[in-house]
Amino acid sequence: MTIKKWRHLVEICAIAAAGLWAFYVFVYEERIKPLSQPQRLAISTDAAVKNGDRFQFVTFTLRLRNPGGPRIDIAAEQIEAFGMSVGRPGGHGNTSPPEWNVQPGYYLVQGPLLLSTGMLREGTQGGIVGRHILLRADEADQLQQTVTVPRGKFAAVKFKYIVIPARAPIVPKMPLTVAHRADGSFEILNGPQDSGEMLVPL
Repeated sequence: MTIKKWRHLVEICAIAAAGLWAFYVFVYEERIKPLSQPQRLAISTDAAVKNGDRFQFVTFTLRLRNPGGPRIDIAAEQIEAFGMSVGRPGGHGNTSPPEWNVQPGYYLVQGPLLLSTGMLREGTQGGIVGRHILLRADEADQLQQTVTVPRGKFAAVKFKYIVIPARAPIVPKMPLTVAHRADGSFEILNGPQDSGEMLVPL
């Protein structure tokens, strides 16, 4: 074999190796490997209270982050807020958990609904087209809601949230059931939910 043929053979091997490397980096690492990993959604919450002369403004922040892996499309979410008052055990039927004990003999009692909001997004049947929260690996987004309460009316505000994440693209669209309550609020009844709550003292 001549030197010219050896050179052509080496060039072909080098091109093939470069093609395999490019496939590994740009196709396997960025497209195939993430799809084989489990979907993960990291949720954190925060709240801030701004005091006015007559009112208090309580802002609740729900942070959503994809710590790595497949893309996440938020199919739906719901945020509720309730006024919390101080009551004595035995004087009511709805006491807070023990970790919310105000002082011996007193507990926080869930009161009126202050806020009920949410959205069925494009990935759900009957959802709003074009409304996405799409989180690629290491990306984050947040939702904020503010409630206004008269000063001194409540001891705390309790926020509750439901988030329904799904791997993107959501195909077929997710069939979710929404129940409407007598107080005007609603509740997402099914779907792979991440839920939680946060108590904000006033």
